[in-house]
Amino acid sequence: MNYIQETNKLWVFPETISYENVPGYLSSFERQIDFNEIVLDLSKTIAFHSSFIGFLLHIKQLGYKKNVSIKLILSPSAISILKMLNLYDFLTADSNEYKKSKKMSA
Repeated sequence: MNYIQETNKLWVFPETISYENVPGYLSSFERQIDFNEIVLDLSKTIAFHSSFIGFLLHIKQLGYKKNVSIKLILSPSAISILKMLNLYDFLTADSNEYKKSKKMSA
């Protein structure tokens, strides 16, 4: 599946994440949804397919709905990509902080 699942809560991803790997990530995530926190370690990841960004957005939304904190550990390359796409703040925000900001802006 092109990642090493250190524990059920910690996933360590490789240097490159390709399109072929993303569907497996989603099915694995859906099996882990019973946790209150999941950490995705992308500290060694320097390149990922755009489908992986869709995966990150999807699980962040699922986490928000199910009160599961999705935390990212990012490499400088991953930070740069997410900032360029204007997704960094959303993907790195704590679910509880995101909920508070949504209530305040309503």
